[in-house]
Amino acid sequence: MKYMWWLLRNAVRHCKRRGCLFPFSISFFQNCASRSDPTIISSVMKRRLQRNVSYIAKYPENVIMMWVGSVPRIARKKISCIGGMEEQSLHICFVYCVPHSKTLVEINLVRPLNELFLQTCDKIKEKISKFIHKQSSEVVCDESDTSEFVFSAPGRPNLLLSTNEQVYKDENVLDMCINNDAYRLLRNPPRCTKLVIKLKPLVGCPLMASFSLSENLRKVEPSFHWYVGEPDACLISPVLNNIPGGKSKYTMDGWIYRSTGKYFCPSVEDIGKRICVLLDMGADTIVYCADTDGEVSEVGEALIFEERQATFCQEHANSGNTRVISYNVLANLYLDLKLRQEDLHFPYCAKEYQNYDYRYPILLREIPGYQADIIFLQEVDERLWLRFLPDVMSSNGYDCYFKKKGMKVNEGLVICFRRKQFRCLESHNMWLPDLLNTGTYPENADIIGLLKNSDELNAMFVSKPAVIQVLVLDSSSLFAKENGILLLANTHLYFDPRFEIIKILQALLCARWIVRVATDYANRNPKAKLHVLFAGDFNSTPDGAVYRLLSTGNISVKSDCLAYSQYPKIYGDINFTIQPSFPSFNLNLTNLGDETQFTNYTRHYRYNGQIAGFEGCLDYIWGSANVKVQKVIPVPPKEIAKKYVALPSKISPSDHLPLVCDIRLH
Repeated sequence: MKYMWWLLRNAVRHCKRRGCLFPFSISFFQNCASRSDPTIISSVMKRRLQRNVSYIAKYPENVIMMWVGSVPRIARKKISCIGGMEEQSLHICFVYCVPHSKTLVEINLVRPLNELFLQTCDKIKEKISKFIHKQSSEVVCDESDTSEFVFSAPGRPNLLLSTNEQVYKDENVLDMCINNDAYRLLRNPPRCTKLVIKLKPLVGCPLMASFSLSENLRKVEPSFHWYVGEPDACLISPVLNNIPGGKSKYTMDGWIYRSTGKYFCPSVEDIGKRICVLLDMGADTIVYCADTDGEVSEVGEALIFEERQATFCQEHANSGNTRVISYNVLANLYLDLKLRQEDLHFPYCAKEYQNYDYRYPILLREIPGYQADIIFLQEVDERLWLRFLPDVMSSNGYDCYFKKKGMKVNEGLVICFRRKQFRCLESHNMWLPDLLNTGTYPENADIIGLLKNSDELNAMFVSKPAVIQVLVLDSSSLFAKENGILLLANTHLYFDPRFEIIKILQALLCARWIVRVATDYANRNPKAKLHVLFAGDFNSTPDGAVYRLLSTGNISVKSDCLAYSQYPKIYGDINFTIQPSFPSFNLNLTNLGDETQFTNYTRHYRYNGQIAGFEGCLDYIWGSANVKVQKVIPVPPKEIAKKYVALPSKISPSDHLPLVCDIRLH
């Protein structure tokens, strides 16, 4: 509702220019349909919805909806709001049938709570009068259409002398009459404040709508119904389907119902057509519709993961094995697509293939396609998490957990696992600088001491958003006996190769946190069979310091000359070990992947002729000593990665490739 006045103003301007009717329902509109025959829709309403109008809605008939909410920003100048920006007002909306002409007019009004209801009724009458006069050129109207307009309530003769707030709060007022027509009064109904399809409709890829529901409403489970139409199909108000056994609850002229669910996967037969989604929140609610900006298309060639999945991932891992993947999906947060093409971080990739509206549908198809049992994801945009990923993964049998990065960075980590095999028992997530507390985490005293010797290093370290995500899962279903516990850890370390010491300290804190959580759980559950998986984007090559630390359990800072020489205040060599305080638990990590494979390929020549980017392995899946790798699924050939210079590309949604392996928990 907060965009009501803005949309109304722009729509009226458009209608005046084009001489057409404004079909958006967060205003009021006329559909010239008789309530006795709702299937009769005027030719005006069949005009193509303009792109500056995002969606339309159908209001329930004979129902007046009221709720209290903030005043739309543009409407504040017209309404005297004593309290300013936070002032609450009464919102009223309903469909009114004009006498004689049987014209349906949709009324939306925002009025002060302390205004007399009589004044509000006069305002409604005024709006109807203005609307009818404006439409007189298209619809022949009787001058008496608004001459009789009487609000009343059974048993409430003084209703009009009450304030809007009193009418709203008086729950004994259940019905109202306008002239001789009875209306039920519905307070605080479920409402959709946003419905739009931003993703590109691609063949075989999940298409989802972005939507927002108003706050402080009763809990509802919205249903999404998907329709396919020709490119010139009109987005019009839906009609209830009264056909017994009909596939859909609603019909729309020019649209063919296809399916019901949170998402829809267009098929080859849909190429060149538009997609419409209908959001239904149940009885006595507004039904909303939105459609795609463009038509369904196909990529036109095999995506980078298709052959890999077809060859190795048609089925789940063999009995007794567990398939694990780790994948940096490339956060849209870091793609500043407002820059010139040559100034982009990935200048070789056209902007349309870097934008999230193209990449997200491909990712939503790719991620479940590996038939994995456990999935570690990095650089998951908050938008991807809040709007799309959980529903797609849940429908494929996964439970998902998200950990946002620190420093208010709008991306983070996700762990998914098959709910039939695992059950989450505990979650232990940390922003890494929070572990720099000697009193609470004495095992990190050496790191704290190092940072105290260099203000520059300390300031740099605490400014990084890196977190570690840890889940403790019940994995008893994988064993003949109970007490199987799987500890999953996920992270994404600092990217800059010039500051390897930052990554060393981050990796060290992560490993020690894993040891602390594992030790604590083992002490509380001495009979538990504990296994550890630690995965992520470590931004370190197999010959780097982070790899040495995790594979050997210790490292000498001086061994990394670049990192060491940058901070002259650090005197002498410093040796770090993962487990200085927990000798009873030996983490003993082993790399379960193939470090000779590349997981990141961005090597390219910039416009000035300089070579840039990277080629190599940055992503790893580490396992404790009782976890053994059975098979590593090879990455696609380098020729495919280089087909469009580097990654990402038209056929690859990320600059990384997922690391996939089948393991066995012993």
